[in-house]
Amino acid sequence: MEQALVADDARVQKRIEQSARVTQLADQAYNEQRGRCEWDSVARNMDMPLIECLRLFDASLSTVPVRSLSNITDWSTDDLSILKSFVTKQFGTVTVNEWHLVGVYMNAEQAKCFMAYSICTFPRITPDLYKAITQHRNNGLKWKDIFEKYPIF
Repeated sequence: MEQALVADDARVQKRIEQSARVTQLADQAYNEQRGRCEWDSVARNMDMPLIECLRLFDASLSTVPVRSLSNITDWSTDDLSILKSFVTKQFGTVTVNEWHLVGVYMNAEQAKCFMAYSICTFPRITPDLYKAITQHRNNGLKWKDIFEKYPIF
């Protein structure tokens, strides 16, 4: 029993040290111009998978400020492209817990990443569609009827 506790303590201590090292490397790999860390570099330096590095990252120890990307217009084309490719490459489809990792990778709140990803991947409202929907709403048409009329939306 005591050996198991000692082994657990050693695993926990190793994990704490790895977390501190990942966080330190992420701070060093922060690209101020892009607003996020070069996570591929961190993963190579740690010799571990990228996702594992994201899991080990401790934001409370990091000196990197989290970006405020409240509106879709705050996201650069490059950020949106990287967001889409990262999610597709690493996850395919993302679960709730994985959005936290996406947020760490993008250096943004996970809810903002989810919003941006959703806007970029689902059908867009064109100006003509927006006018038509607005007109229908002004004429009293309910959302249920609008969804039936425009199934792609």
